[in-house]
Amino acid sequence: MSLTPEKIAELKAQHGELYLLSSDDETLPLEVVVKKPGRAQLDRYTHDLMGGKASRAARQLLSDCLVHPSADELDRICAEAPGVPTVLAAELVKVARLDLEITVKKL
Repeated sequence: MSLTPEKIAELKAQHGELYLLSSDDETLPLEVVVKKPGRAQLDRYTHDLMGGKASRAARQLLSDCLVHPSADELDRICAEAPGVPTVLAAELVKVARLDLEITVKKL
């Protein structure tokens, strides 16, 4: 599943700015390329998450933003390791800056 520089250039030409989510875990090495989620994807993610559908929210957000590998290939990986979408979605929301730390001061 290794990405070559040529493949990365091809994907960037098709999709613009991209992000690599990867794991070097010996039992489950991953290289997943995603594009930044937009407002519609984040709205759906938040709606599902707040509705108690965290797993569904993670799978949908990942599906919405997935560039590489194919959805079928990622589904095969997730069949072996069902927690993968949740872990990847947690990293993907950081791309959208849902992890931004804000300081609050009383004025």
